[in-house]
Amino acid sequence: MEQKHSSEGLGPEFSEQEKGMLREYKARAQKGEMGGPKDKPREGREFVMHPEPVDLSWKEVMMSERGQEFWQKFSKEERLNKMLDTWQELFYDSRFHNEGAEQEMRRLITEEAGRDQIADALLERLEIKPDYALFDLYRSFARPEDTQRLGALLLQDKVMREPLDRSDKTMLVSLLATKGDLRLALEALSQFAERVRDCDYADLSAKGLDPPPAKRAADQWDILRAVEQLEKRIEDPAMTYAAGPQERDALLKEAAILRAQARVYMRDAEDELSEWVRSHPEWAGRFIGRDQE
Repeated sequence: MEQKHSSEGLGPEFSEQEKGMLREYKARAQKGEMGGPKDKPREGREFVMHPEPVDLSWKEVMMSERGQEFWQKFSKEERLNKMLDTWQELFYDSRFHNEGAEQEMRRLITEEAGRDQIADALLERLEIKPDYALFDLYRSFARPEDTQRLGALLLQDKVMREPLDRSDKTMLVSLLATKGDLRLALEALSQFAERVRDCDYADLSAKGLDPPPAKRAADQWDILRAVEQLEKRIEDPAMTYAAGPQERDALLKEAAILRAQARVYMRDAEDELSEWVRSHPEWAGRFIGRDQE
């Protein structure tokens, strides 16, 4: 006879205690309370500080013999997506990064699927809605063949013109520099530099946030740091051995062109910022110029 399952999806193979633990976990996850009550709801990407260790009771249930039987009812793709959902929910709770919880979650995700499957699942999510928690996890699975997708994501308005948080842009630029195919990464960063030069950033200076010229200069500064990282990779002896000295020299030349381009654009942005500050003297002293080599 077919066993009936409750509306929670839990059959008689679970004890009442285990069902209670899962119900509590589900309720707290929906409220964003993973590990105890918060003083206030979590907003945006703000980390919530708590002294208590993060609650991983969901793991204890799911890794039990009965939990494994229930867990196996899902396809591998469904299980991976549920784990990624949990990662996103827990990431912005400071307790997740204590007591080994983050490392344990990374291990479980890595054991659940192959590296390529995880990278593809993360990229699909990021292309729909960029999220720093997913970028942080994706960094461990990034592949050179993802370079064009990362470059396209970097140029999307929802990343380029994000008014409150630059972290997605900074992470993408870093990923291109450290994980991307060298030639494609240089092309993507050159396109980004051009886009930054003319980007219509939202002006939220009336709310005390950086004005557009400051955002423009910060983005070009990220590009300069990325060029330094790319040059270190290009100059690595292993790279010279694999690609040959001619390819190495050609890439170094492209990197030098990109650096010169970004420096010119950044100085333009700093000149624009200086002019803006003269028109807004109350901001004087907030911005400090960066010395260039």
